[in-house]
Amino acid sequence: MLYPILGVLGILLCIIVYKYTEEKIVQARTHVVQIKFTDALRAVAKNKYFWIISLASWIGFLETAYANIMSWLYNYGGACSGTTFGLIQTLYGNASLWGMLAAPFCIRKWGKKSVLVVTNLFNIAFILMMLLFTDEITYNVTILLIMSCLWLNALMGSFAHILNPSIQADIRDYQQYKTGERIDGMFSAVNTIGTVLALATSSVLPFIYEKNGITEENAKIVTSNPEILNRVLDPENGTTVGSLLADQLAKGQNNYENAYSALYDPDILMSLIKVLIIVAAVGAFMNVVPYFWYDFNERKQKSVVRVLKVRALFEDYGNGIKNDAQLVEGIDIIRKARELASKAPFAENKKDYKKIKNKKERKATIEIDEEIEISKFVCAELDKFSTDVFKYQYNVQKGIYSAGLQGLKLMTLDEIKAEMANANAMPKSTKEQKEIRKFAIEVARNKKSACKALNKYFANEELVQPDFAELEKIFDIEDACDDKLKELYLALKDAKKAKDKAKIKSLKADIKAYEAKKVEAHKASKAEMDRHAYFARAAKPYLDAEKLVKQEENYKHFDEIAEMYEEAKARHEKAMAEAEAAALKEKEEQAAYAAQLKAEKAAKKAAKKK
Repeated sequence: MLYPILGVLGILLCIIVYKYTEEKIVQARTHVVQIKFTDALRAVAKNKYFWIISLASWIGFLETAYANIMSWLYNYGGACSGTTFGLIQTLYGNASLWGMLAAPFCIRKWGKKSVLVVTNLFNIAFILMMLLFTDEITYNVTILLIMSCLWLNALMGSFAHILNPSIQADIRDYQQYKTGERIDGMFSAVNTIGTVLALATSSVLPFIYEKNGITEENAKIVTSNPEILNRVLDPENGTTVGSLLADQLAKGQNNYENAYSALYDPDILMSLIKVLIIVAAVGAFMNVVPYFWYDFNERKQKSVVRVLKVRALFEDYGNGIKNDAQLVEGIDIIRKARELASKAPFAENKKDYKKIKNKKERKATIEIDEEIEISKFVCAELDKFSTDVFKYQYNVQKGIYSAGLQGLKLMTLDEIKAEMANANAMPKSTKEQKEIRKFAIEVARNKKSACKALNKYFANEELVQPDFAELEKIFDIEDACDDKLKELYLALKDAKKAKDKAKIKSLKADIKAYEAKKVEAHKASKAEMDRHAYFARAAKPYLDAEKLVKQEENYKHFDEIAEMYEEAKARHEKAMAEAEAAALKEKEEQAAYAAQLKAEKAAKKAAKKK
């Protein structure tokens, strides 16, 4: 009876979450997102935070070794009655709820890394705490104490249900910041490595079971021991080990030789439980260790997102695309960054904040220091072309860009191999030298991939860059269809209220026509995006060079963009006010319609009563 109720409630909650989830991927509108599979794979492989998170899950597989402890205590140890065990399972399952509810508040207060590390350390403590209650089995006591430890462990573990998706979202922002590409789907592909590791490690626990007594030989000895066969499992109904095994045999289930029947011996059972507790604690410790190297905190994530917004602003400006909301936000970010970057933060470490006794002042100081740190990060992005590393990168990319697209067609594999050899031979003593060498190797590798793509897609045709204007036209058609459909659906709603059948029929026909038009536009955009994608693979060295050269050029045009600010802000505020007024009007109409229905229902009810 409860399952369908909870199922429906769950669906409703999913709809609410979907409705109020805001898309926060930051990209230029003209950005082509389709890239070669191997390039995406290579890009993910360089994301250190992805490997930290993955490594934590891969080497922490032993943590779940405690999973069977409670069921073994009940089934083989006779630690409680069936009714008590059912209650224990219900209470244990309830632990996850509270951790999931508390996680957002804790993350907001202490940050993802701190919450993740602390909850994992608590997990280790609560797992080890079970050792205090594994000397002997006391009916209804031992299993409740074990359950209490596992309940606390599950409470801490449930924080991960909120933490893991949040951290995964952060490392995708970092990926886009480092490579310029949003390749979320590729993370799942690389994660399949974990499946292979799971297969490789799946025999570890069975090996531990066997080494600690779960064998057919031990089962035969245990199930032929009169003392164990006469051991009472459930005092309430007098069930013994012998009577239980005999009843199972009568039903066609011979457990006298089942390896797990060795657990009916309390010495084997409790000894193995102790081993599993220690193994689980080791697994939990291995799981948390990699996170000590995870330093992508909330400030860095905010810094990365702001840089992505700045890059998107300049990229779209360079491509002739202007968006009022994007322009206003981008200019505000840059102006604020320039204003705060020169200031020194109040605190050098977290302890300094404790000196401020007033909580509001302390919070305000922390926020200002955060803005100063983020501002320095944003300014470092804007000023990066003055550094030695980016000067080298710019000079290399300038050469590729100057050679043009036809320069790519003149490349030979022998020349590229020689360039790769020279890049590998470059010095790598200092941090700057390592970055320059890494960049040179990457350029040579991209040239090699481009050479193969050229032979595949453009061997017998000219390498010409597709026009973004065509893509923009299609996007405009899709946007216009969306706006028109919204308008038609609102009109249809009014027509249904007025019960105007002719208008309803007409509006439905219009809706069908615009939906078909939108589908066609979507197909056209997909085909055009494919054209861009094939070109992007073949011309990647040139496009990378163009991107860097144009970015350097666009960053010089901040003043020109800033001149558009006031007009863009006025248009943006007007559009926001109109949207807010439309939303308010729709809300009022919905309230009026609900009131009308309520009045009609009340009138019908009164008439019926009369």
